[in-house]
Amino acid sequence: MKRSVLIPIIAFFIILLIGACTILKHKNHALSIEPGALKDTVSNHENTLVYFWTDWCYGSNQQLTEIYLPLHDSIKKDQKDLKMVFIASDENIPMKKVDMLRAKGVSVFYLPAPGSNPLINRIAIRRFVNKAFPGNSFPHIKYSSYQVPVAIFLDRNGEIINKNGEHPRSYILEILNKNKSKN
Repeated sequence: MKRSVLIPIIAFFIILLIGACTILKHKNHALSIEPGALKDTVSNHENTLVYFWTDWCYGSNQQLTEIYLPLHDSIKKDQKDLKMVFIASDENIPMKKVDMLRAKGVSVFYLPAPGSNPLINRIAIRRFVNKAFPGNSFPHIKYSSYQVPVAIFLDRNGEIINKNGEHPRSYILEILNKNKSKN
């Protein structure tokens, strides 16, 4: 391979490596959540859904608007002890979007060290979850081939309920329906 072609390729990988290894504080650090604070939130509620989402992923946005926001509204209306925490895992998610969600009463935070592209975004999520819940065996975090969004359903003790990586919606609906039948 010619040297003139090889140099840009090597430079690209060096930049990618530096970006993956660099931990940057988010520009909106006042809205960042640290792993310890998330653990405290989880311990204060019977169950908690933690949803990591990005603005560039169609699936993230679709699940956010079609599944999780309606569930949030239902939980709030029925006053259930089920906390939902949305974590913006991409540094490029605009404050306008976060403010819109917060205006609806949603707990929204940024990762303290968010990703700036899909690869670094996934590394940032993995790093955060492993700090908050060491020893987890959640497939979306354990293996490097996972996709965004990531939805983790936890009990009060920080145990992951959807351990096999399945969508947590069925667990949430089960809790909501069980609580409705008691009333």
